[in-house]
Amino acid sequence: MPEELSYLASYLGKDGFFKYYNRFGKLPCLLSNEIIRWKPDIVFISLFAFCYAPDAIEIVTALRKAGYHSKIILGGAGVSAYPAYFLRHSSADFAFAGEADCAIKNIIRKPKSTSGMWYFENEEITHNDPAPVKEFYPLIVPVRKSSGIQYYSGIFTRGCPMRCGFCSSRMHMPGFRKASLYSIKELFQKTDWANPSHLNIEDDAIVWDFEYLLEILNLYKISAGSNATFSLENGIDYRALDADRVKVLAKLGLSKLNISLVSIDPAVSKNYGRTGYPDKFSEVAEAAHLHGISVTGYLIAGLKGDTYDGVRKGLNFLSSLPVLIGISPFYPVPGIQNFEDLSFFNAIPPRLCAGTSCYPWHDISTEELVELFCEARKINLTRREKFRRYV
Repeated sequence: MPEELSYLASYLGKDGFFKYYNRFGKLPCLLSNEIIRWKPDIVFISLFAFCYAPDAIEIVTALRKAGYHSKIILGGAGVSAYPAYFLRHSSADFAFAGEADCAIKNIIRKPKSTSGMWYFENEEITHNDPAPVKEFYPLIVPVRKSSGIQYYSGIFTRGCPMRCGFCSSRMHMPGFRKASLYSIKELFQKTDWANPSHLNIEDDAIVWDFEYLLEILNLYKISAGSNATFSLENGIDYRALDADRVKVLAKLGLSKLNISLVSIDPAVSKNYGRTGYPDKFSEVAEAAHLHGISVTGYLIAGLKGDTYDGVRKGLNFLSSLPVLIGISPFYPVPGIQNFEDLSFFNAIPPRLCAGTSCYPWHDISTEELVELFCEARKINLTRREKFRRYV
């Protein structure tokens, strides 16, 4: 266990909790040697979340130790939340805040003049204000093959029209933007679709423009075939769906739906600018089940104002529905509600800012968070046979 997470050691192996703390991927020393053999002019390191800061910094250190002296640029959502942190704690040359794929040419040619770039100038950190991004390319990537089905992941929108206080997407992807249908059609036509195919749509907010989603799905079926299926992943906002819309999606091949309840407590939801409608959530979950769609309902545990009993009520509510339960212990990201003061993160280990760390940020203790996490998993195990297709 990393020293900063030693408080979790006594819970490892607990029924329903994690047995080990694993590190995946190549060790930084091996990775850095491979990178140097490629003789790159620039090394880009992308960071999905702030909690992985130590790992990214360790790679930078390994590269410098191995003799790499050219430019290293850190970016991604984790860096965008607090770029200066990475400059102060590593020997990287630049930290980029925002959507790097839309600025890649400028980043390569003139990094210091690129909007959203952070760097040292005369031993002081300076930065260029980010520029709004309007157009971007959609993305489809083949990810795995299982039971004869080729799985792909796709992203077609950015940002979100909502401004929930617990979410950080608005900081590095402001506004809700959609790729052009022309570019999506072109991408579908260029993709080497297998038969059969399944597309995981990773956009959390895409259901807020339902007609746009239907256009994408029709293009997908034309290119991948009428038997192609899809899923709506991450924390889809159930408030943009209803029984009729679920029926339409089922006919187009929806086989898996992940929807986010967040909290059953209206006061907690309201505090984060999020309205909650349990009856609406039930309608969407029941409709999906009726059409044979696997559903996972997500709940956040440990938000400000949450109590142990309050989160248990959320678990009881979800356990009354034909869904698997995804419980997410709350974790902060620099800049979100109640954590706007970035200097706070100078004094804590970034690894605490992970859901799996079960750190007591507000009123629920680590012990209670672990207990709630384990209870959710036990509920899921009891319904493996009843809802076999959900597994």
